[in-house]
Amino acid sequence: MKRVITAAVLAVFSVSLCVFSRRLTVRETDYIIQSMETIDSALTSGDAEEALHVSETFRSDWESIHDRLCTVLQHDHLDALESAFPVLSHYIRAGESVLASAECKRVITMTEHIERTERVTPENIL
Repeated sequence: MKRVITAAVLAVFSVSLCVFSRRLTVRETDYIIQSMETIDSALTSGDAEEALHVSETFRSDWESIHDRLCTVLQHDHLDALESAFPVLSHYIRAGESVLASAECKRVITMTEHIERTERVTPENIL
């Protein structure tokens, strides 16, 4: 009987941990996507100053986002994202709005991929 109770407690703990990590991942990835969409729309409307401001604000927020996501995601996912942010600011400063917009779309695509692969599924729980 003790083994059954222990197994049930461990199962509840495991599922709870998966749900917590999913909620954290969704919250942070939604913020990343929202920031990239804001930068892209500012670039599309020709407001490079606003795009640069949002980009710099996001880069300052990235450290705390990275720290939280490191606890639940593989570092390979985050390294790919992290390499895009300095390039993005550089493109905006250089007036390369097409390249900056493409970089925003690339980050959005990578972030959506992270959301899809980190869903709570039996494979991820086990």
